[in-house]
Amino acid sequence: MELSNEVIGQLSSVFKDANSHDTVLRESATEKIAAFKKNPGAAVTLLIFQNNPNLDISTRLYAAITFKNLVKEGWENSDETENPIPANDKEKVKSVFVDFVLASTQFPSTQAQLLEALSIISLYDFPREWPTILPNLISKFATSDVNVLTIILKMLHTILKKYRGQEKKDSILAELKEILSKLPEPYLALLINTGKLVDVSLQNEAQLFSLLNCIHYLFEIYFSMSSVDLPEFFEDHLGDFTNEFQRYLKLETNFRSIISSKNEEPSLLKKIQTSICEIINLYTQIYDEEFQEYLQPFVESIWTLLTKTSNEISNDPFTYSSIKFLGTVSTSISHKLFDNPAILQQLCSMVITPNIELRESDLELYEDNPVEYMRRDIEGSDSDTRRRAAIELVKGLRKYYETPVFQLLSADIKNLLDKYNQNKKDNWNCKDSAIFLVTALAIKSESNSQLVNIVDFYKQSIEPELSSQDTQPILKADCLKFITIFRSQIPAVEYTRILNHVLPCLQNPDYIIHTYASSCIDRLLAEKNPDGSPRLPSQFVADNLANILIPLANVFSFPCSRQNDRTMKTIVRVVIMTQGKINEEITVSLLQKFISILLEESKNPGNHNFVHYCFEIVGTLLKNIASKPQAPNTVLPLIQTVLQNQVVDFTPYCFQLFSILVENSSQEYLNNYIQQLPMFLTPAVWRNQADYPPLVRLLQAFIKKDAVGIVNRNQLEPILGIFRKLVLSPSQDHEAFFILESLVENLDYSHLEKYLVNIFDVILTRISNKKTQKVVRCFTIFFSIFIIKFGVVQSAQITKSIKPDLWESILERLWLPTVNDINGSIEKKIISICLTNMICCGDILTNTNLWIKLLQCQYNILTGKKSTEADGAVEELYIDKQQEEGYQPTFTQLAFSKKVDVDPFPAINDPSVYFNQMFSEFRQRADNSLITKLVADSGVQL
Repeated sequence: MELSNEVIGQLSSVFKDANSHDTVLRESATEKIAAFKKNPGAAVTLLIFQNNPNLDISTRLYAAITFKNLVKEGWENSDETENPIPANDKEKVKSVFVDFVLASTQFPSTQAQLLEALSIISLYDFPREWPTILPNLISKFATSDVNVLTIILKMLHTILKKYRGQEKKDSILAELKEILSKLPEPYLALLINTGKLVDVSLQNEAQLFSLLNCIHYLFEIYFSMSSVDLPEFFEDHLGDFTNEFQRYLKLETNFRSIISSKNEEPSLLKKIQTSICEIINLYTQIYDEEFQEYLQPFVESIWTLLTKTSNEISNDPFTYSSIKFLGTVSTSISHKLFDNPAILQQLCSMVITPNIELRESDLELYEDNPVEYMRRDIEGSDSDTRRRAAIELVKGLRKYYETPVFQLLSADIKNLLDKYNQNKKDNWNCKDSAIFLVTALAIKSESNSQLVNIVDFYKQSIEPELSSQDTQPILKADCLKFITIFRSQIPAVEYTRILNHVLPCLQNPDYIIHTYASSCIDRLLAEKNPDGSPRLPSQFVADNLANILIPLANVFSFPCSRQNDRTMKTIVRVVIMTQGKINEEITVSLLQKFISILLEESKNPGNHNFVHYCFEIVGTLLKNIASKPQAPNTVLPLIQTVLQNQVVDFTPYCFQLFSILVENSSQEYLNNYIQQLPMFLTPAVWRNQADYPPLVRLLQAFIKKDAVGIVNRNQLEPILGIFRKLVLSPSQDHEAFFILESLVENLDYSHLEKYLVNIFDVILTRISNKKTQKVVRCFTIFFSIFIIKFGVVQSAQITKSIKPDLWESILERLWLPTVNDINGSIEKKIISICLTNMICCGDILTNTNLWIKLLQCQYNILTGKKSTEADGAVEELYIDKQQEEGYQPTFTQLAFSKKVDVDPFPAINDPSVYFNQMFSEFRQRADNSLITKLVADSGVQL
């Protein structure tokens, strides 16, 4: 495959401009690239182009990144994929992909992008849709070029790592069966052969390094293949494999490239040994019976290595993995390997306690990078630290040896506390270790034993440190973390006293201390009594609002915490707890405070979490006073600043704030907002997809408040134009139906009549061109609301005016197969009311087959049974989409001030009562004998 010189020249020019310092040139080129990516053949062209030997490094890399992003955006052919890559393009890419990765040997950064793309492709296509790649890679095992072999193994590792963490499902097992029918035998042969080459290359540093690099990937591949189930071939050849594992646990060399680390990264040898620990841990944990006979030598080898390993940061992954392995052994069927007082003593004194001690590097990290220190230290983080491993080992040992381990570590704790009390200034780190050991012993294990008295330890060892002005910073942080971890075990009567100790810590300029204090307050406020009530009542928080909120807000005055998201999160909780309990004056004052923070942040947006929590506060406070005259004066300056300066990260939030104003506005102030509506109907406002959901919410608010006014001001057509734009987008089509539903609910038929044929034509054309479960569900809900609002007869006439048989076609091919799979109480109610109205319509009765299907469907809805016609529908319901909380890649919703779903037909309380009443009346005015016969034919028991 080759590209013409013209294409190469055009792409080179565009990618060069995309790297330009000239903003106009760069943005223009970026738009051209985005447009090019939508063309058929773009993926193949980019893959070939990035391999051109005449490209400069930056252009090559940009092209590879663009290819990777195109694969990420378009490889999955789902309902949400805007521009799926054509099937024939995918096949072309896969046919040459391995060769192009091999050709990228001299360009590691480009190769990394291609491997990331490979990971995405294999996630969807390997092995079923890409059966050739595995035989292709295996065929290259015989290469004599170790560098080529390394890339081959990298690719194999990339396509297999998707099986890590997978559940043992039939589909996954079927895929692995296919893979394991081809790979294990040549894999083992390669592993053994590479081991032999390692033996003869022990004096050749360059060759040994390359070979060990291969070994590292081979072990990573082994782990992936074993993650879901034990392969039969591996079980049959465990002796061979374990011999190879032992080879590298015992390997010794003085070559610095192999045993030295760079930038705190593990050395190559330590990476290999860490991989082995992870494999052995997996087998001990999951395949313990099969692996039992091979286990003891690994316990000895890994223990020996662990005791020889220094406490440098670069060795942390190995230390973590090896301690984790020992913890797994302690809970396995082979736990009796530790059933010896001397061994338990060594585990406590040589493994647990030393790995809990602070290192010089930890102190440096605390001072130089407190955010990273906190990430590693805070309970519940995913950081694989030595301390985390030590806790897991203690928890493991407690399963069978709780009493002796408690006695051994209690002695260590006493010695550490005694040493601290002898010289608090110099030996403060001893108390740090003691607190951590107490934490390890007190955290509940499988035994659920309460050997540690948390309250006594808190009063004797934690509270004095919090009240002291001389406590070392790390020690104070330890105490705050201790309260956070064990808050549920501390009696509620102590909470006020604890709060009085924690609040002063917010004034400490140390980032870790005031951040841990913020988190501690957050967790204390969140803690519940057994009856579900908060341990610190909301009225208590409201009565002490100034004492709690002012110190929290003052945290942002510290230069290191201007964007402290943990503190802002705590303020969110305080505001939520005090809703309705603080007066209007305080609410406005708080609004002004946090809006001023957002105005400052809008100049240079940074911490997304911080901004989100701040907007949560503003949204919650605004909702409480949105109908008051002060509300717009307080909030509109922020909205105007954001829109004028095009702060794209803030616009979704500001549109939500404006929605809150409109939704809660009285008629007296509504005209002020209506004057702004034309701006929200311009194409410029609808450029960013992240703004679509909040803008749709805003349009819904305007429609509900002033639907007729919208018609009179000729603003209905622009709104319908927005609907047409959104309904064509697979990822945003649900938003289009939110608009339609609001129009139908709030306008008379006469207002919509001249647009209805076009509306239905647009929807049905979209379904015909790209039918997805989501868009059909959207249409089903909308069509139901439409039928209820404007009547069965009117609805039938409109659809028949497009095509004579369209009414029956929609009901039988789209609507009926979907309704029984609709979830949500409001949605089900809408469907049931619509069914009732159609069943009780004489025009429908003329089509007896359709009438019977509608009756059967209504019976299933009211009795909770699922129709067989709904089989195969996807689980996700479009109307649930806007209810997702947290951070989304395209839209961040304010969780505590989101739009509430409203029942469009509140007058009908119970759909079953409504059906019985309407059906009874229908039988009286219709042919009762015919209805009786049709009911009997339907098999429904009314």
